[in-house]
Amino acid sequence: VGGCLMNIKNLLVTYSKRGHMIGYSHQRYFAAQGVDVTPCYIDETPYWTDWSHRLPFYVTKGVPVTVREMERRAGKRFDAVIEVDSPGQHHLWGMRGFDGPKLLWSMDTHIDHKQRFQQYIQRDFDKVFTCHKDYTDKFSQVPSEWLPVAFDPDFHKPLNLPRIYDLAFVGNADAKVYPERAEWLGRLSKKFKVGIFSNIFGEETVKVWNQTKIAFNRSFSGDLNHRVFEVMG
Repeated sequence: VGGCLMNIKNLLVTYSKRGHMIGYSHQRYFAAQGVDVTPCYIDETPYWTDWSHRLPFYVTKGVPVTVREMERRAGKRFDAVIEVDSPGQHHLWGMRGFDGPKLLWSMDTHIDHKQRFQQYIQRDFDKVFTCHKDYTDKFSQVPSEWLPVAFDPDFHKPLNLPRIYDLAFVGNADAKVYPERAEWLGRLSKKFKVGIFSNIFGEETVKVWNQTKIAFNRSFSGDLNHRVFEVMG
């Protein structure tokens, strides 16, 4: 990503405020390089919908939050924009009217509804990165490249805490959404001390991983997700 953003001074990074460490790590990285970084929480941008495939186009829900509006709030012009996708179908409005580099890093391309949505919005970007190697060919209208996730060693690190859980899981364990994941955790809970955390983010997540002996991961479709990397950190 840094190679696409040479010699920039002001950067807008959009990511989920609900603990999305990938976007936050971007903010930290570029700030350390002397770039003036402005965060935009993508959860507060309009949510898009295709009305369960009943319309051939997406329409926004909510008041549009545009790149220009973010410039007005920040009191400066941006040289580039990075959008890191998040749960749901959020997207910053007004990308096509912005002259600088516009990059999307897709975390959820393997999910059908996100794949359809991002195929629709791909023309808003100059380049798309996907963290899943098998999905770069889903973007035919803009250059796309595989960019796997990683962990931030200044954040995801050992804290030398007592290991109070035999096994722990941080993420969505709703049986309606992830039935296999919920079934496995239910079975394991009968024999081991299992910690299940669905609504913690950031530093709380790092603390839990430091308190468990084994981290449980059951990805949505066999993908190498961020949980793998943050646990190793």
